[in-house]
Amino acid sequence: MYKKIIIVLLSGIFISCAATNCQQVKDLKAVVPINSFVKIEKKLTLERCVQYSAKDTGAEKKLCQKRSFRSSASGSVIKRSRNGSFVLTAAHVCDDAYIKGMRGISVVDYQFSVLTLDMVSYKVKVLEMDRKNDICIVWAQGLTDLKAVEISEEEPQLGDVAHNVAAPMGIFGRRTVPIFSGYFSGGKEGASLYTIAAIGGSSGSPIFNKDGKLIGLIHSAYVNFPMLSISPTYKDLISFIDKTIYKHKAKYVGLNLLEKIERAIDNINK
Repeated sequence: MYKKIIIVLLSGIFISCAATNCQQVKDLKAVVPINSFVKIEKKLTLERCVQYSAKDTGAEKKLCQKRSFRSSASGSVIKRSRNGSFVLTAAHVCDDAYIKGMRGISVVDYQFSVLTLDMVSYKVKVLEMDRKNDICIVWAQGLTDLKAVEISEEEPQLGDVAHNVAAPMGIFGRRTVPIFSGYFSGGKEGASLYTIAAIGGSSGSPIFNKDGKLIGLIHSAYVNFPMLSISPTYKDLISFIDKTIYKHKAKYVGLNLLEKIERAIDNINK
């Protein structure tokens, strides 16, 4: 009796394995460019001071309070050079406009950095933001050992398989990072939808097609249904990347002779 049950269970495993294409799961590590991923960290210390008069002497005094905040997100290297790398993430991760609007509050400490899977940290500088489509590119000085992602030349089609590497809820460690899979599910209101779970910390995480090439970026998810994530459209994302790299390549990466000639011609034609 027990032998029959074991045989049935084993048979079921082999049938299930064949039906779900075990080879695809086995080769996922080779497909998804995990080593291009970085966790993005922001540490902020704010100070608020209030002037008041002492009751006993009437002397003017100042009372100050400090509060520290931390947040994390996700990103990926989209181009590297011998000096550093361009890193892609979401605009709301980079945006500090809200700080300027806080009256009576000053920033006493600010750290914005990326962390690799080898737990090495690099400071970053914001280069460009697209607040409408929630895309940002930062420059990580000294980050030169991660391979840049390949960008797909074709936009995704409804039902295409998609993979995502992210650090949801800050889950991340040495050689540890969550990997998700889902499907491209079309678009709505100028954005693309993917059946990939996302939550705080997933913002800025890259989305890859079945060949491991970049097709999207998670910037948000539906509040009541976080298993459906939202990305800029393929065209908006690629356009932003191309424009940003073109604008900053000369300063941060350098141009070859042909590129210098092409840019000189572009300047003449403007």
